[in-house]
Amino acid sequence: MEDISLQAVSLWFRLLNARQDQKATRTNFDNSVKMRDVAEERLKLGTVSRDEYLQLDLRVLNDSISLNDSAVRVQEAQMELNSLLGFDESAEINPVLDEELPDLTLEYEMVLNKSLNNLSFFLDNELRLLEARSAVEKAKAQRGVTMNLNARFGLSKSGITLPEAYRSPLDQEVLGLGFSFPIFDWGQGKGRIEKARAAEQVAMAKVQQAESDFRRTIFTAVAQFNHQRSQCEVSRRAAAISAERYMLVMDRFRAGNATVLELNTARNESDQARNQYLTDLGNYWTYYYTLRRYALYDYIQGEDIVLDENELARYEEK
Repeated sequence: MEDISLQAVSLWFRLLNARQDQKATRTNFDNSVKMRDVAEERLKLGTVSRDEYLQLDLRVLNDSISLNDSAVRVQEAQMELNSLLGFDESAEINPVLDEELPDLTLEYEMVLNKSLNNLSFFLDNELRLLEARSAVEKAKAQRGVTMNLNARFGLSKSGITLPEAYRSPLDQEVLGLGFSFPIFDWGQGKGRIEKARAAEQVAMAKVQQAESDFRRTIFTAVAQFNHQRSQCEVSRRAAAISAERYMLVMDRFRAGNATVLELNTARNESDQARNQYLTDLGNYWTYYYTLRRYALYDYIQGEDIVLDENELARYEEK
């Protein structure tokens, strides 16, 4: 279920990014048309070169192509999210950009303890070690005297018809007891024990490595999540500043105080900052749901994620 949540977060932000990009592409196209018209007037006055005017004219053409591409990306992202949610392909979802992030800081020890209590990962490792130790003890036991006890009970009868075949059947009972005494096994018994011990050592090493990797993964995920909130704040501010700067450069260009190069640079910086902010928001929630999956714990609500068996039964019926 948490894997599905992670997938939903990824597809939701993909659709959000596609729609935000479509909106920005429309705005950029309108601005490019306006700036081209301004450049055309300035070309007549001689304050803009023919080369600079053609740059803006080419940008208008490229923006018109980007409008079509962004529409396709929105449709693809919409259909993928609809498929995950079980909606018809014609259903339309307009994700809302929520910039308010929870004031949440996680501690590594708390997340690790929740993982120990809620995941089967560590129980699976313990089971692997017990199986390896059991194999060693079994190999030791097979070196000594072994005893086998066999019992068999059966019924037999024949008849012309089926009822006659089952009337007063004869019973057959066999009980056997066997012993085996190793006289000389050419070191096979000792070899089996050493092999089992070697397998136990390998299992212990793999379990230790797996648990060490798991702890390091959780430590990294917690650090990433705690850092990401401040990263979102920085990128949000950068997006706002770059957008404001782009508007100021457009005003300067209208007044004849900015070049086409400055205009293009300001727009590219604004687009990059906006995309970075959306990426950082997506990473924040990806890190959060990744940590939920590691510990099966809802950190915002402060409670374990428990499977509702009744709800699961309803889904299975559907």
